[in-house]
Amino acid sequence: MRRLFAVLFAALLLMGGSASLVGAAAQDDATPAPSDGATVDPAVGDTVPVVDTRGNEFVTATVTEVIRPWEDFGEFEEPERGTEYVAFLIEFENLTDDGIIVTPYEFRLQDSAGFLFDPAFAQGAEDIDLAPLSEDMVIDGGETAEALIVFNIFEEQGLAHLFWVPENETGRLVTLAQLEGE
Repeated sequence: MRRLFAVLFAALLLMGGSASLVGAAAQDDATPAPSDGATVDPAVGDTVPVVDTRGNEFVTATVTEVIRPWEDFGEFEEPERGTEYVAFLIEFENLTDDGIIVTPYEFRLQDSAGFLFDPAFAQGAEDIDLAPLSEDMVIDGGETAEALIVFNIFEEQGLAHLFWVPENETGRLVTLAQLEGE
């Protein structure tokens, strides 16, 4: 009798374990894998696809230029002694029919020591073509737009990564550019 009970118990465990493995496999198939178009360490100039929580690509972002030092600041915006401005020119393409919003608060710069920096809100000089992003930018469906994001860091500090945390994608950290050597 004990043997029968042990065999039945083992069979139940085996069937329950198989069911949970099947459920895990189904969940894995629905979750987009990093190899599904994601770029792990994109270089400056690489187009980075950004997907939503359902795995649908909704925008692409390309860091087209790193400007170091950025010197197009206004006359009262000079960086503090021992620091410099570094700017990134980023092109966004909205792949949806709906508008998307890009805000300056969504970007982070990581230095070579691992520290994260928020954007600086230095005003550009009056005669520059593109002022630093300082308020929300709406990109209509199917449109492209450029943004200039400026950071204030220590002079000659090594750079590691530029990140974007899209507002509508809570919890998503997108690497826009790997910056070692910039």
